Amino acid sequence: MSNDVLRTRVYTTNQYVHSKRVILKSGDKFKANGGPYYMTKDGTKVSMAAKGPFTFISYNSQFVLNMQTCLADENRWLEALDKHGQRVVLPLSEYKQPDLIDVVQLQPYIIKGKTRTKTKCSKPNVAVQTINKGITKRKRVKR
Repeated sequence: MSNDVLRTRVYTTNQYVHSKRVILKSGDKFKANGGPYYMTKDGTKVSMAAKGPFTFISYNSQFVLNMQTCLADENRWLEALDKHGQRVVLPLSEYKQPDLIDVVQLQPYIIKGKTRTKTKCSKPNVAVQTINKGITKRKRVKR
């Protein structure tokens, strides 16, 4: 097809709105399931997916419009760092299966949500209780 028939636009943003409560921004850690897998002859699935937790980098969307048929197609993917610090591309939309590959099943990733950061909880009440216990145990001095 000639370039006059297909019109393509690629959009890149630094945040991805997954739901009302989950908005990924650069540097956020998140979990994802899915990805490609290899189907063996005996029917077992061997995962070929990148391993998380992932660190979000950017969200990309490619919009393709065929001017002859007036059909539009959108490809969506995330760029992220995996648990080893390697840059990976996580497709979020269905994409075409190449004819040459029949044993590898391609499927999109599903975002499971952000991972919570572990914070150290200081317990100020414990210190206050120990101070109060010390004060209550003091005896009055007789004059």
